[in-house]
Amino acid sequence: MKNYKPNNVFRFTLLLIIGVLITLQNTDGQTVLNNDLLRFGTGSENSVNTTGNLQQPFYYNSTMALWRKLTYSGYPLDNSFAIGGYGTSEWNLNGTLVSNPSMTGQVIDLSGYITTISPNGYGTIISR
Repeated sequence: MKNYKPNNVFRFTLLLIIGVLITLQNTDGQTVLNNDLLRFGTGSENSVNTTGNLQQPFYYNSTMALWRKLTYSGYPLDNSFAIGGYGTSEWNLNGTLVSNPSMTGQVIDLSGYITTISPNGYGTIISR
């Protein structure tokens, strides 16, 4: 077993504390999926809304130097689920169709999200 000097243990503990603080900042702070070409939301709101949907998508037009909407008005990306039905293809329109179901007890998992310049970042945001 390798002997650790107190100095190395102190550095490890300090890095561990900094890592926890960064994780807490990301989960409590705002998370915006933005890679400077595609962004979800206005840039000043979370990219995943309270119903678990992605906010309105935008793309960056470098010729005009501005963000352009990819959906109508200010609408987020909607989703629908069909339960039951025939199950003969991936588009199950024969079941009971539920659009944008309300979500209770939402938990956001940011373990795959990487902050670049706060609050912007890239990666995976999971809404459960």
